[in-house]
Amino acid sequence: MSVSQLWRRYSSAAGFGNGAIGASIVFVALLRPLFGPSGQLRWGDRGLEMSPWVALGTGIILFAGVSVAVVALTRHPQGRLDHLADHSNSDHVKEAQSGTTGSTVPEVLAGEETTAGQFALVQTNDGEWVWHALHFETLAASPTGATSRSAAADNVTHLQTALERASSHELEDAAIRISNLSGDDWTWTLVRPDGEAVATAAGDATDREQVEAAVSTLKDRGPDGTIIDIGRGAFALTERDDRWHWHLVDDERTTLAVSSKEFRHREDTESAATAIGSLLTDARSVAVETVAVELEQVEDTDRWTWQIVDSQGETLVDATATFDDRTDAEAAVTTVLEGLESAAVTVADQCAYELFPVESQWHWRLVDDTDRIVAHTPVGRRTRGQARQALEQFRDAAPNGAITNFEGAAYEIHPAGGTLEAEWPDSTGTDDATAMTDTATGTDNTLSTTDTATGTDDARSTDATAATAGQWNWRLVTDDRTCLAVSPEPAADAGHARAAINRLQEQAVSADICHFETASFRVYQTDDGEWRWRLLDAGGAVLGDSDGAHDSRNDAIEAMLTLKERTSDSEAAVVEVETATVELHTVGEQWSWRLLDDTGVLLATAPKRYPSKAAAREAANRVRTHSSAESTTMDRAAFQPFSDDTNSENARWHWRFVHPSGKTLAVSARGFATRDGLLEHVSDLRELAATERTQTTGPVTVQLAGDDACRFRLLDHDRTPIAESTVPYPTRDAARNAIDSLVRVAPDAPLFTIDEAVLWLECADTSADDVADTSADDDANASADGDADANDDDGSDEEHADWRWTLIDEERTVLARSPTRDTQTALRSQIDSLRRLAPHAEPVPLTGVSFDLVERSETDSSTTATEDTPRERWQWRLLEADGEPVAVDARPGGSKADVHERMDSVRDLLADADVLTLEEPVFELYADEEWAWRLVDTTGETLLESTQTYPTRQAVTNALETMRTTLPAGAVTVAGAEAETETEPETN
Repeated sequence: MSVSQLWRRYSSAAGFGNGAIGASIVFVALLRPLFGPSGQLRWGDRGLEMSPWVALGTGIILFAGVSVAVVALTRHPQGRLDHLADHSNSDHVKEAQSGTTGSTVPEVLAGEETTAGQFALVQTNDGEWVWHALHFETLAASPTGATSRSAAADNVTHLQTALERASSHELEDAAIRISNLSGDDWTWTLVRPDGEAVATAAGDATDREQVEAAVSTLKDRGPDGTIIDIGRGAFALTERDDRWHWHLVDDERTTLAVSSKEFRHREDTESAATAIGSLLTDARSVAVETVAVELEQVEDTDRWTWQIVDSQGETLVDATATFDDRTDAEAAVTTVLEGLESAAVTVADQCAYELFPVESQWHWRLVDDTDRIVAHTPVGRRTRGQARQALEQFRDAAPNGAITNFEGAAYEIHPAGGTLEAEWPDSTGTDDATAMTDTATGTDNTLSTTDTATGTDDARSTDATAATAGQWNWRLVTDDRTCLAVSPEPAADAGHARAAINRLQEQAVSADICHFETASFRVYQTDDGEWRWRLLDAGGAVLGDSDGAHDSRNDAIEAMLTLKERTSDSEAAVVEVETATVELHTVGEQWSWRLLDDTGVLLATAPKRYPSKAAAREAANRVRTHSSAESTTMDRAAFQPFSDDTNSENARWHWRFVHPSGKTLAVSARGFATRDGLLEHVSDLRELAATERTQTTGPVTVQLAGDDACRFRLLDHDRTPIAESTVPYPTRDAARNAIDSLVRVAPDAPLFTIDEAVLWLECADTSADDVADTSADDDANASADGDADANDDDGSDEEHADWRWTLIDEERTVLARSPTRDTQTALRSQIDSLRRLAPHAEPVPLTGVSFDLVERSETDSSTTATEDTPRERWQWRLLEADGEPVAVDARPGGSKADVHERMDSVRDLLADADVLTLEEPVFELYADEEWAWRLVDTTGETLLESTQTYPTRQAVTNALETMRTTLPAGAVTVAGAEAETETEPETN
């Protein structure tokens, strides 16, 4: 191997040109031919002996040799001895014999030693061999390594450029390096003279002026910064723009809550923070993704009400009623929420029929275009279909309905068999109309419905179908629709029915009321002048009748007495009928009455049965009282006006719509001051009743009102307002969409009450104003912990959004806010933390720059792979008065005592620290007991550090000068495992 090749290999392995090895001193051995024969040398008892001339010549030669070596080393840069070999008879340099060790790489080149020596064999132009003694020495090394050979080569290239541009700066004290990381990112680092970083900027600045201003503030105020120990947590009090604020922070200075307002005095801020701490402990958290129901006590009363609110806490629907207590309010709103699922949507300005259930029955009503009920059914029906049939009957009949006028009572002549009961049975199964129909069709089973004068034997016939089409009945009713009497049998036409009424009126005035204690024989004369008799039991039932007519009264009595003697009814009394009679009689265990004329013809019967004889007598007396009433023909349904109290100045007029059968189809929904006002209303009602619009409503109905500013309200089954919307909608379609959304989510809406305060959880809109200041959000978001139980089944945790909470009182006053979190789970975890922290947190004023201790739990990397041992690590932060971090500990770790020592040290260092802006790479010279240096680039990264120390400043300066002149052009060689198989190309 030639000297040139050997040198290239050794210089490459040692890192010549990359700062790993500095200058080397070369000693050249003076060979014997230089002395010549005149230089007689001999060894004597005193060692080497020579003559004076020889000694002088030897010294001159030695001096010349050293001079030549120095010149050669100066002319050929260190690290490039391959050039030296080429200039020194390179054509005659021969490979060393196989027994030499020239192929071994010195340990200094591999970085295993700091110094090493080497002999180089060189053949001169004369063919003679000489040897050179070489000395290798490491002057500097990189503080960090590269992950690949190519990356290391790039770093060396960068280093060579930096060496050419680098200036020198002597560090007597600590220094604050201002460096440009990239583009507009600027930062600073506080370092000791030995290069150890002790503090760094908490965040990057956007320009040089900003970072220089921050450093200026740091130097001015940092040395006087107070030390604050937050402990587990505290209310940090800060002043900004002459106003005070508080932040609730944990032991890592993560913001958990911020004040919602500012205060003029620190004392007020402390009081507010303390009060908030107690509220946060007990306040219930309410997560409202869509809507919720709030139960609240009405101000200044003991009554309660409710409202539906959205996720922002804004009221959407407000109840119109109040309740005695919270339980009643909760029950009411629960009913409303359940009813919304099947609620119909109606429009306020549309006339329509409404079918609705009340308990187990169905009703209908007619609502006009002013949203007033104008008519409704008087009784409920068993099914919706039956109620609809009743509604349709009214709708068909009302437009042509007549108006009847009578006071006190009237005889109503109506078609026989016109009952509605087959279609619409009442919920009770019977009513007065049923009794009327039964009696009118002969189901009384007391007397024959045929004229006894005809001598027919149809008296015991009780066929209810006797009334057929074309026949007419009558009834005597009062103005309150109480039926007093009914016709005993149908008449052939309305005229015959009216004639029967006239006969009744003639006979009823003189009729006596009688009751037989025993059976009796009755003798009577028919209208044809014939005399007849019949036998009645004590209850008035017919037991026997004469077989035929008799010419005289005596003949009839004789025949009757003959029969009496022959039968067991010898005790029966003989009664001669000379005037009309009202007979009281029993029907089973009940009582009834019947009116007979002076000939014994049945003129009228009771419409129903009575519980006692006295009640039957009273009913009969009322018939006699009203027997002179006028008659009217009801061939169609009619409106009947009536007054609720004729003797009062506040009397109101009403109407009822009566079917010819006597069934009341509808009644008025309100009263009128005068009869004329009622008749005018009836005229309008005829037109309204013809509407075809029919809708089914339930316990809750949603009603729209308005067009351009549409609102809605909730009505109960009586159309009484339950609640009203508080938000106007631009169109009815928009209101319907809002109602549809409300109907979908209302059944699952949570119920809550604000006793003192509540934590309102909401998914925040990132475009809206944040609930906390920017610094609080950034700081809190950086340390948010999402590992917690959500406590509620919210599906929102899968979707990342900005969640936050607001502490509000019962008056909706915002008391405190939180920074945003990515998920509801993370927010609830934060709430759990503040509940534990708030009761123990104390107010801590931050009135200026202060040092803050932060504890972080990390994993100790020194443990084995199977262990995960937590290790408590403390660090400090330097904060502005508003809590904004300015500087952070560059060496986190250790105990609180260690951190206190570091904080004290930093305050001392800041007082005398130089400010060094790294516009170009710089050599930093520093001294402890001896001098050393390091090369730092513009980003603040250390590229090269000296491995030697120097006794004086001049010595280290000379060493740096040598570095500047030799290393920028140095070649790059490779040492180590790769060197045996791969040759790195030279870098020129």
